[in-house]
Amino acid sequence: KLGTRYIVMGQIYHRRRPLPSDLLTLLGGKLKPGDGLLQSNNYVKRFNKRRHQKALEATRSRCR
Repeated sequence: KLGTRYIVMGQIYHRRRPLPSDLLTLLGGKLKPGDGLLQSNNYVKRFNKRRHQKALEATRSRCR
């Protein structure tokens, strides 16, 4: 399905679910159905895996 999910600032939102009100005010009505096309659930899994990996690397690295 085209356009069933949005990626906004690294977060994935489903189109049928309402976006949080603070996010709606930030976007200011710029987001339309079909923006941020995600064609497969596999893409979402890989996106989340990469994001989780980056978070783990950040927690393991030391600030010098």
